[in-house]
Amino acid sequence: MSTEGQVSVVIPAFNVEGWLPIAIRSALSQSPAPIEVVVVDDGSTDGTAAVAESMSPTIKLVRRPHGGVAAARNTGVEEATGDLILFLDADDQLLPGALDNLILLHDRYPGAGAYIPNHNELVPESARLSWPSWPEPKLISREDLRGLLRRNWLRANCLVPRRVAIETRFDERFPAMEDLLFFTQLLHAGRTLVVSGKPGVDMRVRREGSLTAQVAFMRRSRRLVFEAMLVEMDLSPVENATLHYGLVRTSVGEVLALRPDRAAMGDAISAQEESPSGTVRTMATIERLLLR
Repeated sequence: MSTEGQVSVVIPAFNVEGWLPIAIRSALSQSPAPIEVVVVDDGSTDGTAAVAESMSPTIKLVRRPHGGVAAARNTGVEEATGDLILFLDADDQLLPGALDNLILLHDRYPGAGAYIPNHNELVPESARLSWPSWPEPKLISREDLRGLLRRNWLRANCLVPRRVAIETRFDERFPAMEDLLFFTQLLHAGRTLVVSGKPGVDMRVRREGSLTAQVAFMRRSRRLVFEAMLVEMDLSPVENATLHYGLVRTSVGEVLALRPDRAAMGDAISAQEESPSGTVRTMATIERLLLR
């Protein structure tokens, strides 16, 4: 099935007037071209909206009060007209041929929940770190969820059928780590994630002012997402054990940031068993260390 002419690019944008033109140009230069680029200005206080309006008549600018990246993506889906949604963060950029490759993956695996390009990391304007590539797409299923919970290596720059993005919205309660929850919900629902081995995105990490540069904020967001998963999702015992393990590691990271004199807690975490009983023992050890 050809999907040419059916792709809307959705760019959530908050105070990114310096980076947004690069993201927009990378989307407009794709072949086949998207039918539209929807820029969602998430209550910016700089010139983000003006930049979007000046770039191209094919850009659809949507303004909304500041609600976070999850809310901005959901708004973009509501405003988009394409059958497929390509999410692109405003400080990242698509590489040539990225959209064509994702469309080919969609045609090859039409029932998947998301099609995710490999990516390069641009570390504060100094280095381009390329992730390993692989010849064939990786198919991520429910059996792979534990590995994803241990280390989220997937990114929100991805192609998603619009009906899937409507059914499984980004959770607007969380200002970060919402992509991990989104992918977890897709896997929990029995959907497959298709990950391309070809780099399709240059992703800026830890740039000044970005969420990924705020380590304490990201740790707290991860903890809140894990807590919500434990309470709200019907996961298997082994998946719950992995969540407990990750929750303890994240919580200890938050404490260590405030109490570096308690570095011995790191040793307790390293020795923790990935099981509910192991979590209880580790938390007891941490409590003793904090009370010294």
